[in-house]
Amino acid sequence: MASTETMHYENNRPEHKVCPKYGLHSHMVKNDYREPFIDKGYRCENMKAWDCFKTMFVFKCNETFNIWTHFLPFVIFLIKFVYIFNTELSIHDSFYWPLAANAMGIMGFCLTSALAHMFCALSLQARHTCFYTDYAAISIYSVTAWEATFFYGRLISDGGFPYFGNTRASMLICLILSLMSTIQCCATRHVKSALRHALRVGSFVIPWIFAAGPYMHRMLTCDSELDCQYGAFSKFINHALLYVTGAIFMATKYPERLFPGKFDAIGQSHQIMHLCTAFGADIQFDSIKTDMLSREAALRQQPLNDGFTSDCVLFTIVMAVSNMAVAFVFNNFVDMIKEQKDTKTE
Repeated sequence: MASTETMHYENNRPEHKVCPKYGLHSHMVKNDYREPFIDKGYRCENMKAWDCFKTMFVFKCNETFNIWTHFLPFVIFLIKFVYIFNTELSIHDSFYWPLAANAMGIMGFCLTSALAHMFCALSLQARHTCFYTDYAAISIYSVTAWEATFFYGRLISDGGFPYFGNTRASMLICLILSLMSTIQCCATRHVKSALRHALRVGSFVIPWIFAAGPYMHRMLTCDSELDCQYGAFSKFINHALLYVTGAIFMATKYPERLFPGKFDAIGQSHQIMHLCTAFGADIQFDSIKTDMLSREAALRQQPLNDGFTSDCVLFTIVMAVSNMAVAFVFNNFVDMIKEQKDTKTE
């Protein structure tokens, strides 16, 4: 027997009425399209790509500012990074490659997020695919942040944890953590628990701690003037606070939890999280760049340079492909589950 919720949707679904493309109420869309405490501003199912693109300019849609809060930072980051690597730093110098990888990771997760929110109304399968890719891009960014922090923010004196001195072992650990994070995030899309957003946020905590590990360890154990430079420390703290703030809003769903339906278009927790991560990533990049420039001469003399920068390129490619492969596997998983449901229905 059909549930009350299903019957309510069936009586209000687009096939039964003339459906506006934008501005639908939550009871007019399937449960898979709904967001907690967001009452209106939804889009029709199976929209065309052009109509999805036009969402950027339809301000009654609850996805519009989800798009802009990461697309605009992407444009700003693109201009900033092109300027930096054309005027201040040479992209042809392999010493700067880990920083360049971090820049690409930042632009990658911002652009992927914006596109995911833009095109997630193409179909239910496309919705899952968009956000699987989004989660993979976040994991990729966390790895590029680790690369830059490991290379520029580590102790120069030999006093770190054993694996900090073994680049390939550290790379393997980082890769495993990123894949676990992507897998857990993708899996939460099929968890009906109210805690799924908290689980999704929590999956990125350990990769972030590992990424920040070399710098935090250096600040806690440094005993030389070169290692105990605190010029970038305030930026590091600020970026960490922004990430924590964004995570809290995302996990708790404030402020829309307090006033359901009042933050449907603008001001919802997801948009606040987007802004916190964008500003946090910008400060994180500046923190690493500041630290790098202040210790560049000493860092260039380290044996780590010889193997790490060349490995960095291959590792980044392998890591990116691996995380996207996870998204691909989960996408096929959704197809398989759908086919099984269709077979049972028949």
